[in-house]
Parts: sequence; C-alpha cells; structure tokens
Amino acid sequence: MKLLLILCLSLSLFAETWSVVYVSADLKLKKSDLLNIYFKKMGQKNGVSIVALNLSASHPARRAFLQQVLGSNLHEWDLYYDQMYFMGVKTPPVLKSPESMLKYLSKVQGAIGYIPKKNLRQEYIELTSFEL
Repeated sequence: MKLLLILCLSLSLFAETWSVVYVSADLKLKKSDLLNIYFKKMGQKNGVSIVALNLSASHPARRAFLQQVLGSNLHEWDLYYDQMYFMGVKTPPVLKSPESMLKYLSKVQGAIGYIPKKNLRQEYIELTSFEL
C-alpha cells in the first residue's frame, strides 16, 4: 500500500501541465467555446477567423486534451470527422510538435492550440489547462 502511494505521488510530481491558448485579444473566447471550435461549429468570432490546431493522434497531449478538455476521445473524434468529411468539413490542421504549435500560434491570428504551460508567453491568452 505504501509503495502504491509513493508511486502515485511520484507520478504527480512528474505530471506536466499544458495550456489551451490563443493570441488574438479580439476573439474574446471562453472555455465553453472550445467544443464548438474543435468540432467546427464555430469558425469565427468578432470578425476573426478561428483556426483550431492539433498535435498528431499519437501525441499524449492530444489524447489528454481530447479527454480532459473536450470530453471526447480519438475514436469519437475520428467518427465525427469521418461523417463531416462528406459534408466538406476537414479536420483541424495537425502539427508535428509543440514547437511547431508555438510557431503557428505566433504567426496566425485566430489560431488556438495547446502548449506546455512552461512555454506560456505574455501575449498568449489562456483558456484552460490540463494535465499530461
């Protein structure tokens, strides 16, 4: 029992916090907007086009984001976008790494994505966070 408690405490010490962020202050997004943004039911706000970003399906942060923030999983995500494909709706862009996510966020107004909390910058507006 003690070993299990020590293991759980050790894992929590190594947990990494990620933040869901965007840059454009004109968007004025709320956490409750995220589901509509990532499932492409909201494409713009206050005249700014929104670009939802993802990491690859194999990245642990994507799975954690889907589960903890969107209340979904990869299987549900794939099923939804398989259906939407026939209506001309494409999945959000997939980036190779957190570093590429940071670059995209800094260059594209209206982009929204998730990054390690340690990479937060002053210009980022944080909507929520999740644990990896």
